[in-house]
Amino acid sequence: MPNDGGKRGYRFGRFEVDVIAFVLRKDGEPVSLRPKAFDTLLMLVENPNVVLSKDEMVERIWKGAAVNDDALAQCIRDIRQALEPHGTELIKTVPRRGYLFGSDVTPVGAETDITGRRSMRPFRVFLGLASAALVVCLGLWLLVPSRETAATEIRVAVMPLETLSQDPSKRWVADGLADDIRASLARFTDIGVISRNTSRRFGDSGATVEVLRDTHGAHFVLQGSLRLLSDELKIALQLVDTKSMISVWSGRFDEQTSGLLAVRDEVVDQIASQLADRTRDAQGARLAHSAQAVTAYEMALRARYEYYRFDKISALRGLDFAESAVEAGPEVPEAWEIQARLLLQFYVQPYDQRRGRAATLEAAQFAAQQALNLEPRSPRALATLGSVLVWMGRHDEALSSLSKAVDLNPADASIVATYADALSRAGQQKEALSAWERVRGLDPIVNPLSKALIARSHLFEGQLDEAFSLTSECIAQAPRMVPCNLYHAVVAGELGKSGEAHEAIERVKGLVPGFSSSAWAEIIRFRISDERDFLVNKLVSLGLAP
Repeated sequence: MPNDGGKRGYRFGRFEVDVIAFVLRKDGEPVSLRPKAFDTLLMLVENPNVVLSKDEMVERIWKGAAVNDDALAQCIRDIRQALEPHGTELIKTVPRRGYLFGSDVTPVGAETDITGRRSMRPFRVFLGLASAALVVCLGLWLLVPSRETAATEIRVAVMPLETLSQDPSKRWVADGLADDIRASLARFTDIGVISRNTSRRFGDSGATVEVLRDTHGAHFVLQGSLRLLSDELKIALQLVDTKSMISVWSGRFDEQTSGLLAVRDEVVDQIASQLADRTRDAQGARLAHSAQAVTAYEMALRARYEYYRFDKISALRGLDFAESAVEAGPEVPEAWEIQARLLLQFYVQPYDQRRGRAATLEAAQFAAQQALNLEPRSPRALATLGSVLVWMGRHDEALSSLSKAVDLNPADASIVATYADALSRAGQQKEALSAWERVRGLDPIVNPLSKALIARSHLFEGQLDEAFSLTSECIAQAPRMVPCNLYHAVVAGELGKSGEAHEAIERVKGLVPGFSSSAWAEIIRFRISDERDFLVNKLVSLGLAP
């Protein structure tokens, strides 16, 4: 939206809308708002105490693009949340007519600095004419990529599910599930979901994947089918990379149910969780083999790709990408967030001299806080900061940050897993096991490290058989992973399986020469001293150094 009449923006109460920097501020501090939500707020503020129809708002804000009322309603919800505690008072719904901004506003001239200081955010230049909508959707800002850029970089189209049921009236089930998948996937702030109307229009017309790629910038297309029988729901899905035209992920979901509502939320969140991770992985792999990273966000994706390899060489390469991303785009929260996670990896793993150093942890905290400052309601930034705080031993703050992250996106398995680990280290083992069950529901393929951590909670709860089963699986999958061997040794020792316990201890000695049980426990930072002392004493009794 253009800045007319020389105005820099508008002020109302404690809030300021800056139309040059395109930012909402409260008491001078930036408040996170997606671009379309900001445009919606600006349109309302420019017309105070005037009822604006939904059709008028959609036409002006989306410039003729095919969207439904849900898109506008979501913007209104975001704005009301940003204007708390007065959101519903300021943004009023006028039944069957539209919306009204219920407050007087004070225009601020271009020569006036709204906040009393120069904004450090780079100005965003909006192109005119119809091309502006497409540019904004793709997140291709003319200057440094911003947090909004990252939120729409990976674009996914969820196509209508094909109905295989004999009863054509079941079509509503397939449409409803596709809509629910879009809504759940939209919780992931680094993934942009192409609108329902667009996806349905292309699906109904039989358009190809290439058309979605070329006309709407879709990087990935989710296709699938649904069969609903009297007591069974079957869903088959595949995720297609629009560049290579290769299926990069497929999933089958079979649920026994006497009613769809009883299973729908669980199935939808599970699909969204797996789809989000596979989409990020596929995009990271694609970028890893390209000639160069074009944007800071792409560098952050490359860093993420290396991070999940969990070895020293990849971690070093990933940290280089993360640092380059921060340097190229200091306003891209994903760059700071992955830098924080990589620094945390160096703090925990015996890669180099950074292991166990307070300075490494402080640098990770700084990076995580920067990500959160840029995007205060980002579940991943909240989770990463919470994870750093766990390693600092600040358990209450960590659990607070992580619980907010889970509330914002309960469909993200990695966030729920981080929360489960934090609960365990805070001594809340029953709550931790409950959270781990939620992780299993979201992603049935449990990685080896998670198995070791779940086993730890079972161990502290005295459930030795369950713990031994998990650590055995962990050893089989990742025999060189230190936590697998440590917890397997302790559990096997408690069960009187001394041979297996000592074999695991010898593997730890080979993997980490000079391993110290006390130093390891000091890095882990258990809140309950009895739990910490139990592990240390058991490991020492089995032959590891104190």
